Amino acid sequence: MQKIKTFLIIFIGAFIGSNLRYAESLLFKSSNGFPYGTLVANLSGALILPFLIHYLQDRYHLSSK
Repeated sequence: MQKIKTFLIIFIGAFIGSNLRYAESLLFKSSNGFPYGTLVANLSGALILPFLIHYLQDRYHLSSK
């Protein structure tokens, strides 16, 4: 049962993340073909993810091992 729960959490996270990435690609569309949406998604993820991980470790007392 734990494996199914883990799979569903990953599935939901991937679904939300892919839809947000697609929305950003539409929002930051450029005329020269450079993928600004992908750049914004990668940079925002790189900036937000460490703070989110730190918060979740503190909130739920998760081990870093």
